[in-house]
Amino acid sequence: MTQVAIVILGQHSVPLARRIKTALPGAVLYGIANRMADVDIPCANVGDTLRALFSAGTPIVGLCAAGILIRTLAPLLSEEWSEPPVLAVAEDGSTVVPLLGGLHGADDLARQIADALQVAPTASASALAAVGDAGGLIPTAVSSHTTPDDVAIGVAPRLLDPNAVGRGRGWLAIVGTGPGGEQWMSPEVRDVLQAATDWVGYTTYLNLAEPLRQGQQRHEFDNREELERASMALDLAAEGRAVALVSSGDPGIYAMAAAVFEVLEREDKPSWRQIDITVCPGISAMQAAAAQVGAPLGHDFCVISLSDILKPWTVIEQRIAAAVQADFVLVLYNPVSTQRTWQLQKAKEIMLQWRPPETPVIIARNLGRPGQDVTIKSLDQLTAGDADMRTIILVGSQQTRIIQRSDGRTWVYTPRRYAERESAPETLV
Repeated sequence: MTQVAIVILGQHSVPLARRIKTALPGAVLYGIANRMADVDIPCANVGDTLRALFSAGTPIVGLCAAGILIRTLAPLLSEEWSEPPVLAVAEDGSTVVPLLGGLHGADDLARQIADALQVAPTASASALAAVGDAGGLIPTAVSSHTTPDDVAIGVAPRLLDPNAVGRGRGWLAIVGTGPGGEQWMSPEVRDVLQAATDWVGYTTYLNLAEPLRQGQQRHEFDNREELERASMALDLAAEGRAVALVSSGDPGIYAMAAAVFEVLEREDKPSWRQIDITVCPGISAMQAAAAQVGAPLGHDFCVISLSDILKPWTVIEQRIAAAVQADFVLVLYNPVSTQRTWQLQKAKEIMLQWRPPETPVIIARNLGRPGQDVTIKSLDQLTAGDADMRTIILVGSQQTRIIQRSDGRTWVYTPRRYAERESAPETLV
């Protein structure tokens, strides 16, 4: 077989690529220039590189979602007898999917890689016959512990059909990029962002994902234009586009997933009914904040937004009081903004009615971004000046504990076992 090209999209895939290379003598590693080390041939544009390799008849092993390879190579498809092997390998090494080149050894190559990665033997083509035509690219095999909808690592191949563009078979993926840095972005979200034709989102969130952009069209919005973002994303998908609606953190937690379904239900446009919608989870800000200091969310906790733009303050007050009396750890989103400066102080006053002044509070700002700052202080010392809209606050329960370390650092955790208190807190009437 001709020398194999192993194409990777991120530095995290290099170790797996090296394992595959050991099983394929003479294989060459291709990676994005200036973004990863330890590759044999750096390339400026992965799409152009894939098309050049395919046109030259070079077998391709892509460590990425099948949809990325499908969308990139679809314009070059001609005769089955002339196509070189093209395989997609999941970034965790669990799935080996031959996409093209069955007449030129794709199945044998897949088995060779599967053996090297010690994954289950590949299934026959009939196992995927029911998946349907993915733009002319039907996987010929897939490891036995994955299902057809897992082939594109969270996005079914039919959603990534490149021939759908222009005939109303678009898809919408609502993705969470994590709280900040790329290291907190899931492989699934990376794959979706790179497979999309269009990105829709708040400008700041799109900028966080910008290093992954390879020609996708950006549609930028202000932070408050949530319903407008959702409507545009749905309209683009209805036109047959492959759309990634970008949120930070997790898209289902105070973010764009709920906005999309709200608009979908309220407007109910006929053109939206056939859109395939996928929600791709991300690491939430509360998880990232907790990880910085230990395990403050080790027991039951409650999440409340202090923003009274979409719900009345009276409801927020009732929820804070109920959560504090039930002795939950409290996670406070949207604590302070330029227009909302008093809500955090009022929340503090409510919490101090049932929570000791020395209760530990974690204040985390700009998580995973330049200027990250995580501070621990007591509840009675919390002020509005400690927070802004880039801040998340975790308030301990009566069980939450602090461990002082010899290096000056402080750990905060909430025990998994709940100790009986001598007297129960006073309850609301």
